[in-house]
Amino acid sequence: MKQKIHVKTDFDDIELRYASWLKTILDLMQPKNAFLILGRGTGKTTDFIAERSMDACYDMPHSYQALIGDTYTNILKNIAPALIEGWNRKGWREGLHYVVDEPPPSHFKLPYKAPQTYKHTISTLYGNFFNYISMDTPSSGAGNSYQHGYIDEGKYIEKKRVDKMFPALRGDATLFGHSPFFRGLTVTTDYPNLLMPGEHDWILSKEKEMNRDQMNALLYISLELNEKRADLLNAQRKRNHPLIKKLEKKVAELAVLHTRARFDSTFFYIASSFVNLDILTLDFFKTTLAALGEEEFNTSVLSLKPEVEAGQKFYVALDPDKHIYDDGIYEEWYNRYNTGDSAETYSTALRYCDSSRPLEIGVDFGDMCSIDVGQTKDNLVRGLKDFHTLAPQGPRELADQFLEFFKFHKLKRIELWGDRSGNANQATNRDWVSDLVRCLEYYPDGSETKWKVDVKTRGFGNISQQLEFLLVKAMMQGEIPGLPQIALDKYQMRHTISSMSVAKQVVKPNAKGIRQIHKDKSSEKLPLSKRPMNSTNLSDAFKYLVCRPQWIAILRNEKKDVWNPPDIIEE
Repeated sequence: MKQKIHVKTDFDDIELRYASWLKTILDLMQPKNAFLILGRGTGKTTDFIAERSMDACYDMPHSYQALIGDTYTNILKNIAPALIEGWNRKGWREGLHYVVDEPPPSHFKLPYKAPQTYKHTISTLYGNFFNYISMDTPSSGAGNSYQHGYIDEGKYIEKKRVDKMFPALRGDATLFGHSPFFRGLTVTTDYPNLLMPGEHDWILSKEKEMNRDQMNALLYISLELNEKRADLLNAQRKRNHPLIKKLEKKVAELAVLHTRARFDSTFFYIASSFVNLDILTLDFFKTTLAALGEEEFNTSVLSLKPEVEAGQKFYVALDPDKHIYDDGIYEEWYNRYNTGDSAETYSTALRYCDSSRPLEIGVDFGDMCSIDVGQTKDNLVRGLKDFHTLAPQGPRELADQFLEFFKFHKLKRIELWGDRSGNANQATNRDWVSDLVRCLEYYPDGSETKWKVDVKTRGFGNISQQLEFLLVKAMMQGEIPGLPQIALDKYQMRHTISSMSVAKQVVKPNAKGIRQIHKDKSSEKLPLSKRPMNSTNLSDAFKYLVCRPQWIAILRNEKKDVWNPPDIIEE
């Protein structure tokens, strides 16, 4: 984190920077590529990316630059506003130094080629043109070349997507080849945790690309150049003309060496949040540890490598390449929003949601209530969207989320599959399922929502965890004819995917002493705020979505030799 103070003198503007030692080093060196694993509160976007992008704009006027994130919503709602906030802190002003989502004013320089649209872009006074590229709209960056790219939270970007970005980092070398920033990449993230789905550790491989001798030489030259510039400024203040002439020559020589050393340079560094201790203070670390817990604190604050947990995953056949899709959003959907908008998504934005077909939902109840929404078509159960609430919220708030997201769905029919315990008190009309059905069919004021719910699990027994293990494994492996396969939306089902990925299996005897596979449910004792991504709660909603009687019957008939009854406990 840093602040700037501009002091007007008889000579030049003086910029005083208050920054962490790591930020100061990066400012001085200005390498072509910067790959930074940084703890929380270090100003990854507002400071590191903002400063780097400003320097690149100064060094490469008229250039195209790419702002890259995991989802388009995240770019519009968080990344671009954070970048702009960083620019504002450093003295840039909207309308004077940059404009957003509109053609540049007449006093701005123009980019080296005319943009096709100014929607979801940023233009600068120096003729730079920033375009947004997201992973959930893969074609958002197609057709353009960029002279520098910025990736926020690089752990959420797949390596294959990063590799595809590099050919786009090109352009006319006769216009931009003078700059060491040309074809460079700036990436910030906290430490990737491979135990969590959707996180990728490709940034760690960038350490091998750093030439330590080159970086040591660049650092030495940068420090010497900065010192001589300070000496020159002092000499100018004292009007010592002989010394001024001598120092100007030395500064010019060092500047040439500095530029040469920066070409094809890569800086990789891992730093904890303690790098910014003076700004954050110890209270930040105390409260963050209490909020995150030790495991997440170690990775996201201390930047420590997460330890791989012992035990085998419960969803052993879950394969990101086979069962998770990332093209679930129509990219045209985001054109209705501007930078800074919340960019909310509705079901009409989902490429694979058939509005003329009913919606199928799996529901899990408790102090965390969860819904997984899907549709079955052409022998495929496609997970479309998940929702959850945390106590004291419950069925009303859960239903409201569903009703808002699917309010444009044409056929308002729901097939509900839920936990048997949700039916427990239906005779008194106070059971979880009845409450949820009532909330889905009626608004709080008693008016009808027009949705009709068909409860499929009345009288259905508990589904054993071993049955879930066998059935989901068979569906994912596609080994039994008649069983549908599974596909989950990477971004709309991210809590469910995370929940399934952290689920572990344990083998222990059931009530009758028969050894069976069980799901380790200890994560459901985590603090409520941690559960959506780190507990097995949402995986149980998925369980009820897919463990249906007709598919259980197919599995039972095919796998008689491995059956350990009772698989369904009837009450």
